[in-house]
Amino acid sequence: MSRVFFSKILQVRLALLVCIFIGLPPLQAVMAADTYNDEKDLIEVSGFARLVGGYLDDPDLEFQQYSNTLSFGEQSLFALRADINLTNDVKIVSQGVLHSSDNRESEIQWLYLQYQVNRALSVRLGKQRMPFFDFSETNDVGFAYPWITPPLQVYSEFLFFDIDGALASYEFSSKNISGAFEAYWGEYEGNLSTAETTSYTKLENNSGLILKLNYDNFNLRASHHFTNIDISLTPIIEFRKVLTDAGFVESANALSLAGKLQFSQISLSYDSFTYFFKSELTRYNSEFLVFPDAKSGYVLAGYNFFPFSAHITYAKSEVSYDRPENIIPKGLDPQIDALSFSYDQVLANLNVDSMESFTVGIRYDWNDNIAFKAEFSKLNGNDNSRGLFTKNSAKNPQNEAKLIQVAIEWVF
Repeated sequence: MSRVFFSKILQVRLALLVCIFIGLPPLQAVMAADTYNDEKDLIEVSGFARLVGGYLDDPDLEFQQYSNTLSFGEQSLFALRADINLTNDVKIVSQGVLHSSDNRESEIQWLYLQYQVNRALSVRLGKQRMPFFDFSETNDVGFAYPWITPPLQVYSEFLFFDIDGALASYEFSSKNISGAFEAYWGEYEGNLSTAETTSYTKLENNSGLILKLNYDNFNLRASHHFTNIDISLTPIIEFRKVLTDAGFVESANALSLAGKLQFSQISLSYDSFTYFFKSELTRYNSEFLVFPDAKSGYVLAGYNFFPFSAHITYAKSEVSYDRPENIIPKGLDPQIDALSFSYDQVLANLNVDSMESFTVGIRYDWNDNIAFKAEFSKLNGNDNSRGLFTKNSAKNPQNEAKLIQVAIEWVF
């Protein structure tokens, strides 16, 4: 894996350089600009990397591609970021991420123009991360948070989109409170991968409002998001056509793959020199069948004893579908019976990812930019739920397993 991994690193470096030079005006023009800050480097390069290994103790299950064989290929990555300071107030931000996992594409993740209008207001235009969560922008930067893997009940793999759009942020402060209001709009078009399937997905008119508040050692974040989503699942598309041709239009419409989605999030954290606490709650609901309604959250408590820190986390998700009634009759005709039973099977195969998890972890900060982590998680999928597992079998009907992970985190 190492030879392929590091050869891809060179590809990301080259891709970043291409983006830099495509968007970069002549150096002379930049240096001649009246607003250019001579004390700031024209190009600032930074990055991060992580090497993550995991082992799942059950041979009949997989969780996030981890199995009962120790593997380092699921979450390991390397990233480079380039900030191109065109003027004192304008810069281009480009970030390329190279993933070792085959389930995630190595790509230019960010490519946007940022304009600092004044001390309080800034605007971004271009490709950027949809700001659903506290750690939306830093989800790949393991050095930025206590866990090796943020709780997947909340930080679900199918809720991370790099949208093309605009985001405005207005910062404010008073004697005791500081914070920011943010608003964004954008679109996304590309493949969306979940535990078992990859589907072409289109999101239009994505928009949201975010409030951030800071008081002493407390931080609050609340947000609400809207989007129109269209998911292309070929088997369901073809089955809907069969239903329509057979005259069961209402049943076909009930299996719609497009509609509106709303997402809400709130988080509260406290961090002192000795103790830290964090909780985040999310809820999303849709008006169409294949995207479920879900409530999820986690509570984390930790203790710092430099250069070590330890944490304990409880996380839970409750997922449900508003399954329509099967109105296709049975017992009248063998072909209609087949349609009716197929309809029942489609509804039965909707994946319910309800899960509880209990995680303990320890972190050692070797220096100010390298950290070592170890983590143990007990995972429990609810009855009649996939529980974020794959390869379930009758040998493990309760969907229970233990996950052990180790990691090296690096920022530079």
